[in-house]
Amino acid sequence: MFPSDLSPERVRSLSEARSLGRIVEFHRVVDSTNTRARDLARSGSPEGTLVLADAQTKGRGRFGRSWVSPPGVNLYASLVLRPGRAPEEVLGLPLVVGLGVAETVAEWAGERTRIKWPNDVEIAGKKVAGVLCELEGEAGRVEFVIAGVGVNLNATEFPEELRDRATSVRLATGRVVDRAVFCARLLERLEKRYESFLAGGFRSLQDEWNRWHGLSGKRIRVVRGGEAVEGVAGPVDVRGRLEIRTAGGSVHVDGGEATVLGGGMRDGA
Repeated sequence: MFPSDLSPERVRSLSEARSLGRIVEFHRVVDSTNTRARDLARSGSPEGTLVLADAQTKGRGRFGRSWVSPPGVNLYASLVLRPGRAPEEVLGLPLVVGLGVAETVAEWAGERTRIKWPNDVEIAGKKVAGVLCELEGEAGRVEFVIAGVGVNLNATEFPEELRDRATSVRLATGRVVDRAVFCARLLERLEKRYESFLAGGFRSLQDEWNRWHGLSGKRIRVVRGGEAVEGVAGPVDVRGRLEIRTAGGSVHVDGGEATVLGGGMRDGA
């Protein structure tokens, strides 16, 4: 039986994070941790409030895709963040969350762990985790950001359409992961990176992020808004935009779906 105690008390006792995860709400089953965290944020829940679920019935990934969320094996978590910034100042936040996830996955999976821009995490080229950040605000100020994280920890089976491009920490390493321990480590990493981001923007984390950059040097296609750009992936800049070196010169893209030409991955695992 997998270690499955994700009780708020256990997660808090294992984590040394000072603010993130001090309030934890756990559900055996929820439609989406992001949806529940958004409702809590709208009702005034403070920064750092964490929603965990053993299973999701309507887990969501980027571009409106579903996130496969079987019970008892993985981590489904959403944090309420209140950065108090203008929308353009938090554009790099999803990359910051992805960095914290990658660092945590690497504690188990080691140097095979990489980030697939903008914020997916892979082990040996297969997707193990995804990040979905959603914000609300008005009058040029962000009221809150919901940072949703899904990490395939102990899953051993995936739907047929995902089997060649998704993995779990257990499949990749042979190690069963205690979900509460992983969650506690993740909170610690995210808190450290989030504090750096608030103090110095994405610029303060740019070099570190590029060290985890799994697309660098690969020929890719990025599709956004019906338009596609092809070229060789370079580093991300101080705004988190990806450089793509094309035959006509370099361009920078600030979002979209990236695919490695000749193969690649899509969201939803």
